[in-house]
Amino acid sequence: MILWFFISLVVILYAFKYHFLLVPIIIAYIFLFRKNKKIFKSCFCGLCIAILFYLVQLFIKYIPMNSNVALVIEARDNYIIIIKDFQRFYVPINNNHLEVFDILIVDGNVDNIDFEVLEGAFDFNAYLETKGVFQSISTNNIKVILQFPIRCKEIKTFVLAFYNDRVKEIISQLIFNSKFKNDFFQDLIYGLDIGHIFTIGTIHLYFLQKIFYRFLHVKFNHKRAENLSLILLIPLLFFGGFRFSVTRFFVFFIIKKFSEYLLKKELDRKVQISLFGIFVIIVNPYFVYSQTFVITFTILFFIDSIRYILAIHEFKYPRLVFLGLIQLVITPLIIFYNHYLNPLTWLLSFIMYPLSEFLLIIIPIVPFMNLIAPLIIKLLELVSHLSLKLYFEDGIIWGIIFGIEVIMIIYNLECKNKRLFKRLSHICILLLLFSQCPINDLLYDEIIFINVGQGDAILINSHHTHILVDTGGKNNINIGTEVIIPLLKKRHIYKLDALIISHDDFDHSGAKDTIIENFNVSRLIEGSDYEQLNIGSITINNLNRYCSYGTNTNDCSSVLNFNVGKYNFLLTGDISETIEKKIIKDNPNLKVDYLKLAHHGSKTSSSEEFLKALNPKEVIISVGKNNRYGHPSEEVLSRLNYLGITIRRTDKEGSIFYRYSFFDLLFAL
Repeated sequence: MILWFFISLVVILYAFKYHFLLVPIIIAYIFLFRKNKKIFKSCFCGLCIAILFYLVQLFIKYIPMNSNVALVIEARDNYIIIIKDFQRFYVPINNNHLEVFDILIVDGNVDNIDFEVLEGAFDFNAYLETKGVFQSISTNNIKVILQFPIRCKEIKTFVLAFYNDRVKEIISQLIFNSKFKNDFFQDLIYGLDIGHIFTIGTIHLYFLQKIFYRFLHVKFNHKRAENLSLILLIPLLFFGGFRFSVTRFFVFFIIKKFSEYLLKKELDRKVQISLFGIFVIIVNPYFVYSQTFVITFTILFFIDSIRYILAIHEFKYPRLVFLGLIQLVITPLIIFYNHYLNPLTWLLSFIMYPLSEFLLIIIPIVPFMNLIAPLIIKLLELVSHLSLKLYFEDGIIWGIIFGIEVIMIIYNLECKNKRLFKRLSHICILLLLFSQCPINDLLYDEIIFINVGQGDAILINSHHTHILVDTGGKNNINIGTEVIIPLLKKRHIYKLDALIISHDDFDHSGAKDTIIENFNVSRLIEGSDYEQLNIGSITINNLNRYCSYGTNTNDCSSVLNFNVGKYNFLLTGDISETIEKKIIKDNPNLKVDYLKLAHHGSKTSSSEEFLKALNPKEVIISVGKNNRYGHPSEEVLSRLNYLGITIRRTDKEGSIFYRYSFFDLLFAL
């Protein structure tokens, strides 16, 4: 035994130096073909001692000498998250080839996390906070001390080389939790809200373990087959970048084995869930605020009830019922967080979960994968044209309402109270229909200065009249499909009476074509060669009548004056101080309550004379966070403060709402 111990130790150290993959191959060979427990235990002890020896040697060698030593705990294509000095940092890095558990020396400037968040778009700041990351390091000075032996990106490149591009897209998402070249497949599945189905998760792992177990149980006893089936799944932990669902699967397995070997009994499931929760809090206490954590523990909380329901009811297809009940349980949370619900997700989950599991099995069959992958993507493309998303203006309230309904439905299923179950189901459907009724116009008028970053987009809603002034525009995101249209649908607006473009600058008109192609727009109004517009119940006056041949684009912006409720608004596009002076000269009695500041607060506009003449209560600056133009100008901000005018900014507040209900209008009278 001692001889085998030292032989295995030498072999493992040799493998660590040259090629880590020799370790599992040697262990698998000895364990599977020699079937000698003593040899396996010796090899395993040798492996553990070798790893410990190697890590201790590394820390003794480097950490006392370098205060900037960092460990990579998450690696994406364009950034990494590191632990340094017992803190977590976000580090942007282009063409990233680093991997989780790489050890680096990182030196650079530390700053607080402050990414731009557009209306309704993904909040990367909040995402990093759930990772316990509040600061970033800007640096080009990264030195790799030690590369973790398992190079997932190299393995990914090697594996994908056997397949065509369509298959590469699916395998990259399914196995490696990453995109391939472009975002096409990711956009497709996340647009259908089935991204979790095409990424290795707990359900997939249980399925694979069951498959491996059945094959191994032919030759090995129950315990050995179970342990081996888990060992074969360990690479997926690395390939998926330690996804929470995959990590949960292995942590639960460790807890189970701990109770079996040390306590000689299986722990109660609630105790296992509690231990897993403690593990998560120890690793990263901020993760408890994440959507993933809440949804996961909600499922874990209800899983026993769902299993009990399946046991007492004789369902013909219990697996499909299981998936349906899981989807039912998380529906209120999806409404709560996302403010929309996609009914297609329910239908697709019944089809796509078995399909994704089938793909996991046939991945080694290269010709078959190359044949079937394009058909799957084509099918998803066809389904994606069915836009069935149901939007909720107040997702928090509706999430709570549906949450109470779901709890009552699950409880009555457990009690076998079919009569009350049917009534509750009918009430749930009626509530869902009611939530989609466009009743907002009956309750209030409003104007929304939409947070589109560096640009303008203003939505006017009054007495069933809906007008969009400008659309915003960014090069790295489609403002039309990602911001404007979801906002309209969330407010149950399905038609624009008019789309007004103040002028042709991209940050004002960049999403124009997208909105016209994907939304019902009754009337498009461009340029400034008009004096008055009568659109539904709203009358809009254009005060800029000074655009002529040779005038620059900004000074040809339409300047729109109108009332919403009993308050007067003025939208000034990107006009300069020259046009401002002409407007107040020709409109000496012009007074406004709310002024959209010209040109995002640039110093070329918003003269003191103009501001004094209008005497607004508040000014709104539609501007992008940390924009390269330096908007708004410090000179303009100082002027506004000097005049005592309230400043509101989309880069600070997000979208800015002015809403006037029936009662507000009565008090205004």
